[in-house]
Amino acid sequence: MELIQTGGSQGPPSTWTYSVQDAVYGRAMGTNVDPTASPHQWRRPAAWRMAPATHGYAHWDSYGGFVLGWINEIPV
Repeated sequence: MELIQTGGSQGPPSTWTYSVQDAVYGRAMGTNVDPTASPHQWRRPAAWRMAPATHGYAHWDSYGGFVLGWINEIPV
């Protein structure tokens, strides 16, 4: 997945949100996605400032929705 930061702040704690698109076909998967909100599975360390992500991986859940599992946010 390709991620484009659309909102939030560096923190601590960081609150980044993203537009998410398929990295191969460019298909939009979501806008203003909070990767820490359900059903997504990303967990940020609460005490760190994080740089925004640019890519990650996602899978489809049993209901056909996409779920972010990992993104490349890193502590700064």
